[in-house]
Amino acid sequence: MIRMSEAKVVAGRQRAGALRTVYVLAANTFLESVRKKVLLALLVFAAIALGAGFIYSSRSQSAETRALIDSSISSIRFIGMLMAVFLGAISIPTETERRTILTILSKPVSRGQFLSGKYVGILFTVWVNMALMLVIFLALVAYKKPIYVLNATIWKALILVAFELAVVAAIA
Repeated sequence: MIRMSEAKVVAGRQRAGALRTVYVLAANTFLESVRKKVLLALLVFAAIALGAGFIYSSRSQSAETRALIDSSISSIRFIGMLMAVFLGAISIPTETERRTILTILSKPVSRGQFLSGKYVGILFTVWVNMALMLVIFLALVAYKKPIYVLNATIWKALILVAFELAVVAAIA
C-alpha cells in the first residue's frame, strides 16, 4: 500500500520530468531558431533601422533624443514581431517536414509539453534578439544623452514590448 507522502514524491518526480522535457524541447527549438539565416538578416535590418533612427534624430533640432527613443523602440517592436511571427509560423511545419515530430511524439511526450517547449524556445529566441537590439539602442541613447539610459519610462516601454512579443509569439 502506498502512503500519501510516497504519492506526493512520485507526483513531484513526474512534474520534474515534464518540466525537463519542456526545457529540452525549448533548448532544441532555440538552437534551431538561431541557425536560421533569416533571423540574422532581421538583426542586420534592425541595426540599420536603429542607425537610421539615430541619423534621423540628429536632423530634427527640437526633440532629437525623443525622436531617437521613439524610432528605436518602434524598430525593436516591429523587428521583434517579425521574428516572433516568422519563428512561430515555421517551427511546427519544419518539424513535420523533417518528420522529427513523429519521433518526438512517439516518446512519452504529450502534445502540451511539445507545444510548450516550442513556445518557450521561440520566446527565448525573440527575447535574446531583443536584448541584442536593446544593447545597440542603449549605446545610441548613451551617445546622444547618457542620462536617458536610466529613464524609467524607457525601461517600462521595453518591458511592455517584451510582453507584447510574448503574446505575439503565443498567437503565431
